[in-house]
Amino acid sequence: MSTSAKKEPSKEVALKLVHELTQKLNSWADAYYAEDNPLVPDSIYDESLKKLREIEIDYPELKLPNSPTLRVGAKAREQFQKVAHKVPMLSLSNVFSIAELGSFLDRAARHMGSSEAPFPLTCEEKMDGLAISLHYKKGIFQRGATRGDGETGEDVTENLRTIRDIPLKLEGHYPDEVEIRGEVYIELKAFARLNEKLQKEGKKLFANPRNAAAGNIRRLDSSITAKMPLRFFAYQIVSTPFDQSEALKKLSQWGFQVNSHWKSFSDLHSIEKAVKEYEEIRKNSKRPYEFDGLVFKVDSHKLQQELGFVTNSPRWAVAYKLPAIEMLTQIEKISVQVGRTGALTPVAHLKPVNVGGVIVQRATLHNLDQIRAKDIRCGDTVWIRRAGDVIPEIIKVVTEERPANSTPFEMPSTCPECHEKIIATKSQHKCPNTLCPAQALERLRHFASRGAMDIVGLGDEWIEEFFNNGLIKNPSDFYQLKNHKEELLQKEGLGEKSVEKMLSAIEKSKSQSAARLLFGLGINHVGERIAQDLLQNAGSFLDLTQKNSEELVTYSGIGPEIAQSVSQYFSKNEVKKEIQKLQDSGLLAFKEKIEIISGGPLSGKTFVITGTLSTERGIIKKRLESLGAKVSDSVSKKTSYLLAGENAGSKLTKARELGVKILSESELESLIS
Repeated sequence: MSTSAKKEPSKEVALKLVHELTQKLNSWADAYYAEDNPLVPDSIYDESLKKLREIEIDYPELKLPNSPTLRVGAKAREQFQKVAHKVPMLSLSNVFSIAELGSFLDRAARHMGSSEAPFPLTCEEKMDGLAISLHYKKGIFQRGATRGDGETGEDVTENLRTIRDIPLKLEGHYPDEVEIRGEVYIELKAFARLNEKLQKEGKKLFANPRNAAAGNIRRLDSSITAKMPLRFFAYQIVSTPFDQSEALKKLSQWGFQVNSHWKSFSDLHSIEKAVKEYEEIRKNSKRPYEFDGLVFKVDSHKLQQELGFVTNSPRWAVAYKLPAIEMLTQIEKISVQVGRTGALTPVAHLKPVNVGGVIVQRATLHNLDQIRAKDIRCGDTVWIRRAGDVIPEIIKVVTEERPANSTPFEMPSTCPECHEKIIATKSQHKCPNTLCPAQALERLRHFASRGAMDIVGLGDEWIEEFFNNGLIKNPSDFYQLKNHKEELLQKEGLGEKSVEKMLSAIEKSKSQSAARLLFGLGINHVGERIAQDLLQNAGSFLDLTQKNSEELVTYSGIGPEIAQSVSQYFSKNEVKKEIQKLQDSGLLAFKEKIEIISGGPLSGKTFVITGTLSTERGIIKKRLESLGAKVSDSVSKKTSYLLAGENAGSKLTKARELGVKILSESELESLIS
């Protein structure tokens, strides 16, 4: 029996069908996903989608930019590309009371040269999700990225295309190029269904909706992401002259979902009343999603520009943290963990309890002083508090329900891991043995972590497995794992692809900066910022290792305690040997030359930046600092230059009063030249 070949429609007919099917399918999908109101059976939707896909295969040039076939996911990619944010995605400073919010507004008013704050504010619910940046060109979605470290994020475009709340093509009138920011989240009921499904399949459950959203956005296979119940709220249009209230309306017009529960305010009394209403809404679970606070923004774009930024957060916006959610549970046992510096931390293991959508099973007890102050004991019934992503804490004990045989908790006299005698000080218990296996394991985890060498795919469980089997003992051993490939392939759960991916990530980490390597070594008191400061003063990683504490303490921002810690660390013979092994492994950090700030051509000069400029302030600030200058937020007698753009306000007035040299952008270029 013969079959006739499929007859393709003419191009004219195909074009009409493409438009009809695209419009129908998107309309059906909006009703299904956004309104939970299916208009047609799944079989009809699937058949129509199949028909559209076939036409697009025959006539690829007819595929529309908002085609529903773009929503189904793409094949897996080996890794995410990095995306540099043109405008940094900064975090917000926090306030916890109306009084603190009032102080924030007063500071903003003083910065603008006013004694009070009559400017309008917008208030939006602070979603508990994952911040995302979206780029559109001529209305077509081009690229999407995560926040990352604020300066650089990960390109997750293909995964974001699968989220139906994100328009593939903007509606109405819009700029030629525009960046939209917002939050990916999962609704509570959808999260419960997702975990229910995972439980039936015998898979690991997600801890909370935020983790589920973040984990699925960073999947390497977007066809899996497409099956997840991800949603998106847009809340910001970047680098456009819209006031915030106007921007929220524009976003709706362009086809975005916007959280409709935003409000406008101009006085603290109205805000205080509204905050109480939001607290009740959150407490009584009247929203289908989680929100852990409110975001107050100065509505005026002009005032936002004038207020600018301080360090890592804007002066024109603040996060108001709503009161923590509290629950009762019981302490089943108290254990002691040993950190990478040897510090002992008591941890309470709790009877599992749901606190604000998160299953809490452990809470840190910080140190013995705090345990004694609250009289916390094993077996106690306790109040647990969790606020946002903050680690759960025990706020009080219900002593009336304490077991009769209860005894006060005491810290061990020897290390629970290596049995070395503990050194106890007024505020800390510490294992002095630097060869303690618990410390070594935590140092390895820290070295591979995202803020340090960022070895993707090498999770804590595998690090512990390799450590226990003797494959890795020191950070340099990561770079020798390629010589143990056959042994790795014997591990249950590690296939050829997983091992290749792991080894590739380790190899890629060799290109990390000297600052990341220094931070990754886990030296006491050396965080990410201090690591950068040390290297910018020393000039290179190897030069830093040769400095004594007397030299280090002369560096800007480095105190005696940090100087002593760094000097002692690099003076140890075992550390010197480890540094040599890392260098022999080919890490590029050892070849990196860092420009010494103190020796720059603008060394000793202090700049203040104000007004609207053609270049982002963050970029100008970095450039000035790279030339040795200091960039301050306020004008004073010590200010060398004020860089003034359009609509410069009170800073310009003050600079003139103090006789500070005022520069335009072109004059700054001449000065730098």
